[in-house]
Amino acid sequence: MTFTGHILDGRVVLDAPAPLPDGTAVTVAPAANGAAAPAPIINPQTGLPYPSYIPRETAERMRRQDSGESSEEERMPFLERYKNVIGVLDDPTLPTDRALNHDHYLYGTPKKPT
Repeated sequence: MTFTGHILDGRVVLDAPAPLPDGTAVTVAPAANGAAAPAPIINPQTGLPYPSYIPRETAERMRRQDSGESSEEERMPFLERYKNVIGVLDDPTLPTDRALNHDHYLYGTPKKPT
């Protein structure tokens, strides 16, 4: 079993939670290529890194929001930010049962009665 992580302030920080009980003995070795991983993006509210499975761009946006540095667009209310796409699916040529029969339209499964 192998886990990935990085060194933060002299401690090993795993990129994702590991199913190991406290006190488990481990061996730590640098990555084979010896290249340093990019520095983790730290959550200003908790002091812990955002998980590595979150894309760096998303983690950086989350950090800006958590620290109050987000842009005006990022602070916009959800409905205001996406008002240009709200109602786009109100097209009379589209099927009206798309949520009920989405598997039919995507994969060709039998249609459910409406």
